Amino acid sequence: MADKVGLVELASGGSLLLDEIAEIPPQLQVKLLRLLQEREFMPIGSTRVVRPDFRLICATNASLDPATRKIREDLFFRINTITLEIPPLRDRPEDIPLLSEHFLSKFAKRHERNVRAIHPAAQDALVRHAWPGNVRELEHVLERAVIVAEGTEILINDLPDVLDQPETAQAPMIDHGQLTLAEIERQAILQTL
Repeated sequence: MADKVGLVELASGGSLLLDEIAEIPPQLQVKLLRLLQEREFMPIGSTRVVRPDFRLICATNASLDPATRKIREDLFFRINTITLEIPPLRDRPEDIPLLSEHFLSKFAKRHERNVRAIHPAAQDALVRHAWPGNVRELEHVLERAVIVAEGTEILINDLPDVLDQPETAQAPMIDHGQLTLAEIERQAILQTL
């Protein structure tokens, strides 16, 4: 039986993307740090040394603030050569139409659907949404819309109900004056409901 080539070895001559680097368990962080420092490794069960040459790209949505980051400090300094911060989708609504068109095309082809456009009202709902799940949420919403669309255009009814709702206005603050804690809690619960 031939040895399987691992992802690090396969990346040699190219790029290795480590998504959600902040979620890598501490034991694996130690091994990754050793690989990056020594620029070589020995595959499990092998006697040969592999010296991969790759560009490392790491991604995370976790905070990189030193007080809250989950990555070992020595590993962080080793991988933090160039940092690109991409704002969340809610802060760049101008990207939503272009991303929507991309996902529409991708999923229409994947699911063999003849959906070719997004109705302006549906596009408006997409742009208004806050996208707490970021681009992945938009991708999922567009895949669903392509699957459920009955015509050649995604309509507002093809989107999840939460996207059809206008953004909720902030409820007015309650003047607590001389209220007891129980009364304040009761009002807060009623206001939330």
